[in-house]
Amino acid sequence: MSDRGWWTIFRWKGSPVRLHWSLPLSWVLLTRFSFVPAAWLGLFVLVLVHELGHATLVRRYRIEVTNIDIHGLGGECRFRGEDVSPWTVSVIAWGGVLAQALLLPVGFLLAPRVGNPFLVVLLSTFAWTNLMMMALNLTPIRPFDGGDAWRLFGLWRESRRELNSYLRARNAMQRQRARTARVTEDAGKLLRRVERLDEVPQADLELPDEVAEQLDRAMKRALAEHKEKK
Repeated sequence: MSDRGWWTIFRWKGSPVRLHWSLPLSWVLLTRFSFVPAAWLGLFVLVLVHELGHATLVRRYRIEVTNIDIHGLGGECRFRGEDVSPWTVSVIAWGGVLAQALLLPVGFLLAPRVGNPFLVVLLSTFAWTNLMMMALNLTPIRPFDGGDAWRLFGLWRESRRELNSYLRARNAMQRQRARTARVTEDAGKLLRRVERLDEVPQADLELPDEVAEQLDRAMKRALAEHKEKK
């Protein structure tokens, strides 16, 4: 034992995997004080796989895994990083039960087919015991994973609303720019024709009424000034 009751058993990609002295006590209680090493091993594997599932997603987001702890109440994947968003935390929370789910087919399909008593107990742990642990972990309150995991759907809806608002604003801006470009183009045509003293039918221009009237008055003044100079 070291570090106040913790014992590092191995390192996973540089991060220490540690056991706490309270772990054997929980095993004995869960198995009703029976001596069943296969069940104990199965419980250990379930918790370890669960925490490695968290750790895998933590590293996927390029966040540092400080250590993986397994103790009498379960386990913890400890990590640290700057600007870890609520979305990231919710995704990481799903990693544990998803990793456990990979063991369900092993338990339900293989346990009835093996003859070794030790393997039967071990593989059975990956079935119903695993399923109950997954359901417990998804309880929507902290410290269970469900306290963060279920928030993912609300965060997804919020992000969709923000995306839709952004797209509407961008489309409105693009339409406004297109209208402005048409007005600028028509205004340029009108001014060039005014310089050549040509008449420009307003019906040929895609201009707002007020703009067209102002340009029409400007053209008439320019024509009058030109006639006076003659």
